[in-house]
Amino acid sequence: MIDIDHFKYVNDTYGHPVGDHVLLNIAQLMQERIPVESMVSRYGGEEFVVLLADTNEKEALNLAININQLVERSKCHPTHLITVSIGVAMFLEGDSAIDITEKADKALYTSKKNGRNQVTLFS
Repeated sequence: MIDIDHFKYVNDTYGHPVGDHVLLNIAQLMQERIPVESMVSRYGGEEFVVLLADTNEKEALNLAININQLVERSKCHPTHLITVSIGVAMFLEGDSAIDITEKADKALYTSKKNGRNQVTLFS
C-alpha cells in the first residue's frame, strides 16, 4: 500500500489539477516498474495498492524501495518534492483480501508514523 506524503498540502497549495497530475505521474512510474503479471490500482484519495504475483518477500521489499526512491527523484511536481510512504505485506495461506489489506495498511501507518518517505514490512 502506497500513500503520497502530505498530498493534501499539494492540492490545497497548487490546486486539484496539479494534484491530479501528481497522481497520474506516480501511477505511471509504478506501472512502468512492476512486473507485467502484477497490478497497480488507486485505492482511494492519494493511496495506491500494488498487487504482485509470484513475488517473494525480498523481491517485494526491493520493488517497494525502488518505487520509493524513484518517486523521490522524479519531477512529479515542478517545485514541491513528492515522496511516498509504503507498507508491504505478504499474502499468507488463509489470508482474506481484508487480512492482507489490513496488514499492508498497518505497515503503511508505521512508515508514516516513523517520519514518512520510507518502506515498512509488516511483521
